[in-house]
Amino acid sequence: MPPAIRPVRSGGRSPPSRTPRACAVAPTGYDAALLHAYSLLVPETAADVRRFLGHVLDTRAGRFAELAVITELLQTTTRGDNLELEQPLRARLGRLLEQR
Repeated sequence: MPPAIRPVRSGGRSPPSRTPRACAVAPTGYDAALLHAYSLLVPETAADVRRFLGHVLDTRAGRFAELAVITELLQTTTRGDNLELEQPLRARLGRLLEQR
């Protein structure tokens, strides 16, 4: 686990860390999948993202990352966020599930 980042007090000494910090690990390809998911609103951009990051997205791990990202973003639509992404995400989800 990387060391915690702590503010430096005067005198140059860092205060001791008394609380453990959780470190989340995203699946391989998560960042590429997130970029692709948000780019779905502009199909030309989504195509560019797939062209440049296809070597990541078109792997088993990349497809898993896309499923994780789509699941997270669709969940946000139930709270009224990312509503414009719902249909493009559902369409992409359908294509991913056909690839199984």
